[in-house]
Amino acid sequence: MEGMGATMPTKGNSPAPPSLEEWKALSEEERHRIVGTWNPYTDDGEPLLHEIEREFRRDYGHLKGLAVHGIGNCHGGLVIGATRKLVFDCRKLPRDYLGLPVYCTVTDIPEDFQVFGKYIWAPENYERLVDNHTAEIREELGELNMSREEMLHALCGMEFDKWVEICRGWGQGHTSK
Repeated sequence: MEGMGATMPTKGNSPAPPSLEEWKALSEEERHRIVGTWNPYTDDGEPLLHEIEREFRRDYGHLKGLAVHGIGNCHGGLVIGATRKLVFDCRKLPRDYLGLPVYCTVTDIPEDFQVFGKYIWAPENYERLVDNHTAEIREELGELNMSREEMLHALCGMEFDKWVEICRGWGQGHTSK
């Protein structure tokens, strides 16, 4: 397949990234701006990206139910990729880490989770899970006195009422609330 290499760059054209210490001194806004200029299909941002990944693994890799897969490309942008269990305390993970979005997918969706058939992450599905599996969720999260609202917040990664509003904003089919 002669000439195929010419269509995909193998080396980025961005200037060398700063050291990790210099990177940490930048504002989150500035880090996001710089990451947005890096081509996710080349080695733009190296070796800094590996250092960010190491830091993330050190800070969050120990969380039960989380598997960190490393720096990746999601819809054309650089992310820290991970998978997590459905019953996981999302409040413990940042949405962004040192300029990179944290992108998690769920690995284990039980058959009885989706009762609201039009949208798997509908608020109704979380409510049913919490109401039907309260003891198991509390045990899995290691907080035996969690309230219903705390469990919903942990699973959604935000205040549950906010999640309901977001789903309503997406229109019909995302919630009946």
